[in-house]
Amino acid sequence: MAEPKELVVRLEQGAELPSGNEERFAGYRVMGVPFTSGDLLAMRRFPASSLGQGYTSIWHRNPQGRWTFYSDVPPQLACSRYFGSAVGEAMAREIEIIWSSPRDFTVSIEEDSGLDWHLSLTETPATRLINAVGGVLPDALWRK
Repeated sequence: MAEPKELVVRLEQGAELPSGNEERFAGYRVMGVPFTSGDLLAMRRFPASSLGQGYTSIWHRNPQGRWTFYSDVPPQLACSRYFGSAVGEAMAREIEIIWSSPRDFTVSIEEDSGLDWHLSLTETPATRLINAVGGVLPDALWRK
């Protein structure tokens, strides 16, 4: 199986939207990483979006439960549009993803937030199972 960085490079070069008329996205994500501080971070990278240009979005929930969304497109074209009153703040910022090895990358937000989030990916028995099952499911089942 290809390393995560290789999969991302392929996706970035050839992301295609699924068929349909509803809002659609093609990309990858970090579902959510909780920290001992009580903070939670999540990331979405969609090289293809039916809303317009592809985009990257970082979600931050502080220990008090307040969500801040950062995206490199206007908020009305990004993930924050789906969260309504749960969003404390939504801001357009330059976001950079840099891979330093086949399984390590950093997500950075420039300007006032100063976020530098370093991630190292590893396989677990659960992720191996999910990837195996996901790889054989027909597209129609992903939509249900």
